[in-house]
Amino acid sequence: MMSNISKINKSRLACIIYTFAIVIFTMPKSIDNIELLHTVVNCLKIFFAFAICLLMILNKLRCNKFSLMFLIYFAYVILISFINHRSMAIPIKTYVLDAVAVLSIYLLLKNNSKDKAISFLSNYYLILLTIAFGQIIILFINSYISGIPMGNVNTILGLDNRMFLYSIIDILFLSYNIKENKISKVKFIYVFLLSLLSTLLCYSVMGFISIVIILLCYFINTKNSKFKINTNVILLLFIGISIFLVFANFNDGFFGTMLSFMNKLTSLKYRKYIWKAAVNSLVKSPVNIFIGFGFFDTHNFLAGIYPWATAAMTPNHLHNLLLNTIFFSGIIGLTLYIYNLYSVSKNLNKIKKYNIKRLYIGIYVAFLAQLLMDTFEYYQVYYMIFIL
Repeated sequence: MMSNISKINKSRLACIIYTFAIVIFTMPKSIDNIELLHTVVNCLKIFFAFAICLLMILNKLRCNKFSLMFLIYFAYVILISFINHRSMAIPIKTYVLDAVAVLSIYLLLKNNSKDKAISFLSNYYLILLTIAFGQIIILFINSYISGIPMGNVNTILGLDNRMFLYSIIDILFLSYNIKENKISKVKFIYVFLLSLLSTLLCYSVMGFISIVIILLCYFINTKNSKFKINTNVILLLFIGISIFLVFANFNDGFFGTMLSFMNKLTSLKYRKYIWKAAVNSLVKSPVNIFIGFGFFDTHNFLAGIYPWATAAMTPNHLHNLLLNTIFFSGIIGLTLYIYNLYSVSKNLNKIKKYNIKRLYIGIYVAFLAQLLMDTFEYYQVYYMIFIL
C-alpha cells in the first residue's frame, strides 16, 4: 500500500517538473528578453534540463524511436557545426534546449498524472493568446486612428507568425481533453476565432491561411466521401512545392503572376534572394551538400553577395525548411528530418477516431504550409508540436 502511494507521489512530482519545464522552455521571447528576468529564466532552463536528465536516469526511462530521431538530428548538427569550426555557443544552446523540450513533452505524455497538467497548459497558452490578441486590437485601433500602417506586429508572443505556433500547441493540448470529452466546444472554437482574427488583423498571411486549412480539414466531413486525404501524398507535395519555390524563376505567364502575387503577400522576392545565395553556396561546396555547413547565425550571410544586404536586413534562418535543413546538416540531416515528417504522417493515417484524425491532418497540412516560408529552430515550442 505504502509502495503504491510512493509511486503515485513520485509520478505527480515528475509530472510537475515536466509541466513547469514546458512552461519555461516555451516562455515567449518577449518575456525572456526582459533584462531582470533573462538571467532567472536561463537558470531555470539549466535547472530543468538537469532535472529531466536525472529523472530519466533514476527511473530508467527511455524515449521512443520518434523522439530519438530528433535527438540524433540535434546531435548531428552540433557535430557538423564543430567540424566546420562554427561558433559553438549558438548550436549548443539552441539544440540542447530543443532536445530537453522534446524529452519534457514526451515524458509528460507518458506520465500517469498528466490530465491536470494538460488542462493547466491548455489554459496557460490560451491566456497568452488572449493577451496577444488584446495587444493586436490596441495596435490595430491606434493604426486606424493615426492612419499609420501597423507594420510588423510584435506581441507578448513575438512577431505575428509566432502566434501560429502557440495557437497550434494550444489546439493540440485541447484535443487531448476532447478525446476524453472533458472540454466544452466553446473553448475550442474560441481558440480558432482568436487565431483567425489575430492573424488577419496583423496581416500574417501564411498564419491566416494555415488556420483556415485546419478549420476546413476539421469541419468538412469526408468520411463517407470517395475523397480521402493521404498525408504521405501531402508530404510529397510539400517537398515538391518547396523545391519549386526555391528554384522557380518564372517572369511571365501563370507562374509569373502567381509569384508576383505571393511577393506582395509574403515577401517572397526577398526570400528568393536568400534562397539563391544559399543554393550558390551549396553548389560551390559539394561536400557540404552531403554533410552540411553546420548551424550558425546567418545575419551576415548575404553581406558581400548583394550590395543592398546589411546585417540589419539579413535573416537568422533561410525561410524554407528543406533548404534550411540541407544547408545546416546536408543530405544526411535532411534524410533524418524527412524521416520524422514521414513518421508523423504514418501515425496520422493510423488514427481511428475520425474527428481527431481530421483535426491532426489539418494541423499537419497547415504546419507544412508554414514551413514553406519559415523555420523555427530557435523556438522550443516548435519541436514540442511534433511530439504532441
